Amino acid sequence: MNKLNKNIWFLFLTTIIALTTLGMFQACSVNSFTIKLKSIAVTPDSTSVPVGATKQFTATGTYSDDTTKDLTASVSWSSSNIATATIDSAGNATPLAAGTATITAESDGVSGTSTLTVTNSALLSIAVTPASPSTPKGMTVQFTAVGTYADNSTQDLTTQVAWNSSDSSVTIDAAGLATTTTAGTGISITATKTPLSGTPVVSNAATLTVRDVTLVSIAVTSTASSTPAGTNVQFTATGTFSDSTTLDLTAQVTWSSDNTAAATVSSTKPGLIRAVAAGAANISATAGASLGSVTNSTLLTVTAPVFHGC
Repeated sequence: MNKLNKNIWFLFLTTIIALTTLGMFQACSVNSFTIKLKSIAVTPDSTSVPVGATKQFTATGTYSDDTTKDLTASVSWSSSNIATATIDSAGNATPLAAGTATITAESDGVSGTSTLTVTNSALLSIAVTPASPSTPKGMTVQFTAVGTYADNSTQDLTTQVAWNSSDSSVTIDAAGLATTTTAGTGISITATKTPLSGTPVVSNAATLTVRDVTLVSIAVTSTASSTPAGTNVQFTATGTFSDSTTLDLTAQVTWSSDNTAAATVSSTKPGLIRAVAAGAANISATAGASLGSVTNSTLLTVTAPVFHGC
């Protein structure tokens, strides 16, 4: 083989190797980084709701890498029978008349459905829970209201009732969250719902006790003290009060990171920390002024990300 032929042959082999490598890289890139929505699950997948109540649907997407994501606020919602029930952009369905409607959530050409049956059953009673909670002053207490209907079905009416507190020092919002400011006993919490036709239905009275104690300390713990970048770690804040009782304060404290380049705080789930890049960050939990502005922290070490080959 002369020198010219050798050069041509070498160039040919080099080209084949380069094209093959490029093809493998492109295939690897497509397989590894092109993540598509595969399916949407609507929950509940079937349900029965009386006229006058409302029903919250959720949409969960499953992707080609088998991860899932809550798509409730981003999908397009629709009802197959708007005379029976309508549904808004947040997945909240309003039953209007007895019948059946198919509720659909759609995104990027992928959809999921649920069957909604609407009945004419009358609301008989409302139960408020917890029935007799006790809490330190400055804390919040979540109440729920569950309605029982003539067909023996039950519905969560927490956001559909009018809430009332017998003591002005305890305020309660439209979602049933009571906020306490001073100590007190025998505070009555009730819920009332007025049907589309008929007289208002008033719940049992829950009795709230607000204890005159103060927050002494907060213990900050986590599911891991070290984690690779790109992962999440759940932190928990546990408060100890002057009467030696303890309470989970995870949802009531303010979370922060002193090094957001390494770790950031979730805006949607209390205490959930996202590891961003290698480094270290002190994760702090701080109680509000109503609880004495007590704070504590713990160190999270973020290591280099773990890469998986394709």
